[in-house]
Amino acid sequence: MEKLKRSLTVFDNALVDQRFFCVAPEWLLSEHRISETNQIYLECAKELACKATVLCLNRAGVKPEHVDRIIFVSSSGIATPSLDVDVISKVGLRTNVRRTPIFGLGCAGGASGVSLAGAICRATSERVLLIAVELTSLTF
Repeated sequence: MEKLKRSLTVFDNALVDQRFFCVAPEWLLSEHRISETNQIYLECAKELACKATVLCLNRAGVKPEHVDRIIFVSSSGIATPSLDVDVISKVGLRTNVRRTPIFGLGCAGGASGVSLAGAICRATSERVLLIAVELTSLTF
């Protein structure tokens, strides 16, 4: 309950209009084992990553088979191999797409992913897909 009180204080003062959670608010009221939270992470993060990838590629007018590299950033769950493998198979990216998983950078992960993607694009002709999935309500 103390964890929830701390979180609500942060939420109330963050000036964010809307938040999205992968679990019902009631779920946050009790303690959960790491194995349980990680299983939810695996299920929800895969779905979000695949949906975001399809939406991104459609908006950019890029076919999945034209992606040369996928950078996948996440710190809120553990997956080996990283969830980009699921995105590759479910979305139809090439099986030889270059994979760059980034784990453990926390809040800086997304910015690091953008920086790396930019550097790769400037240095090569690769088409880079960057996916960052954080489900911090599960872990904090």
